[in-house]
Amino acid sequence: MKFTRRAIFQLMNLSNEKVMEVAEDATAYPWRETTGLVMMSFGSDARGQEVAAELRAECVATSGYDGLSVYSSVGHGDETPEQMFGNNAPRLVELKKKWDPANAFAYMHALPTEPSKCK
Repeated sequence: MKFTRRAIFQLMNLSNEKVMEVAEDATAYPWRETTGLVMMSFGSDARGQEVAAELRAECVATSGYDGLSVYSSVGHGDETPEQMFGNNAPRLVELKKKWDPANAFAYMHALPTEPSKCK
């Protein structure tokens, strides 16, 4: 079986006018002031992962945020809850404890069930 390397580097410039009309604590999503997003994938081999990590570090350094800020549905898997949910992370953990105490929804980018895992 032959595998093909595939690379994706996508830049998106989005309007946030309507998003800014909704209170920050009304949804799970932080980074409401963001108008530009970068999505990248460089395959699963070691070199592809190395290139992606280098490019992500460059994007973080020039993003205007204090650190890594990730849209929760496109994270790589090594992000903290705060990097995906910002200041909403502790509140969302409390909601998860209330509505999903058995952690049934512990799939991709799942919130932790312990608030100590968030700042």
